[in-house]
Amino acid sequence: MEATSSHLCLYRNKVCLLPRAIKKNGQLHSLCEFHRVKANLNQRRLEKKKKSTSRLPETNRSGCKELWVDPVASSEDDDYDDENADDTQNADHVIWAEPIKLPVP
Repeated sequence: MEATSSHLCLYRNKVCLLPRAIKKNGQLHSLCEFHRVKANLNQRRLEKKKKSTSRLPETNRSGCKELWVDPVASSEDDDYDDENADDTQNADHVIWAEPIKLPVP
């Protein structure tokens, strides 16, 4: 039995002249049996890899809560003469971060 072009494997990467596999309900699969087995093996490998490199448990996940200085309020302090300025004037211009727990998405 010779397969017509509509009954040929629809493998994307190169032309495959094998006939498409038949589903249990009698309809045609998109791929031939060889490429279906190959695609299924690749899918299982991907699932296995994804499972082994899964996300960190919820207890190990953390984020960062940030506090920034208001630039409008701090710009008023910049009016001081730079020659007379010392490091103590800028001591209140602190940027810091506090670690926090993040919910798992």
